[in-house]
Order: sequence, then structure tokens, then C-alpha cells
Amino acid sequence: MLLKYRPNDKAQKKEHLLKRAQVRLKNKAQLVVIVHDVEPIELVVWLPVLCRKMEITYCIVKGKARLGSIIHKKTAYVLCLTSVKNEGKMEFRKILEAIKANFNDKFDETRKKWGCGVMGLKSQSRG
Repeated sequence: MLLKYRPNDKAQKKEHLLKRAQVRLKNKAQLVVIVHDVEPIELVVWLPVLCRKMEITYCIVKGKARLGSIIHKKTAYVLCLTSVKNEGKMEFRKILEAIKANFNDKFDETRKKWGCGVMGLKSQSRG
């Protein structure tokens, strides 16, 4: 009887992990909502970079308590939507377009550009 509960060997474990990875790729996130008042900030500081890399729409909102009320918890730091019901798809598309316009597409415009390509006085005198 106890043989049924034996841990998986390496081959079974690899097969199981590959199946889980395929399921996760099918359920790619459509929207990631991140709150601004996370303490410590290191918990979520990498999420916007990951979302940009994976081409997932993300936004930053105020109030972890407000986000927590959506999922019936006291607080929440991140909310990820992987699927939307058919009756809400049109509204969700409009929200995604607005978020992309206000967050994702404006990233390069708002990113700080150091020096604007102009060399300082010391660098000019050296060259």
C-alpha cells in the first residue's frame, strides 16, 4: 500500500514538471495589477520588467486594501487575470487598451534618460 505514496523518480518528476509548464503556458496572464504601497518594495519591483519581457499588460494601482477587497482578503499585492468570461470580454478589451496606452506604451517616454547625450565640461575638455 505504501508504494503508491512513494516519491517520483527523476523521469516521472521531469514529465510531471513538463506537463505543468505546458498548462501554465496555455494560461498566460492577460492582465497583471500591482499595488503601489508594498512593504518591502523588493517583493514586486521586478514584476513590471517581467511583464514587459513577456508582453503582458500591467498596471500599478493605489491601495493594497482595495485590491484585497476584490479577492475577499484584507490585503493583496498583485492580481493576475488569466481568463475573462464571455459577457465581460468587450469591457475587458477596452480596459486593456486604456492600460496599454497609459502604462505599457509610455514606458520609453517616461524612462529617465541620463544626460540626454550631452557631455559634461570635464568630459569635453578631456576629448
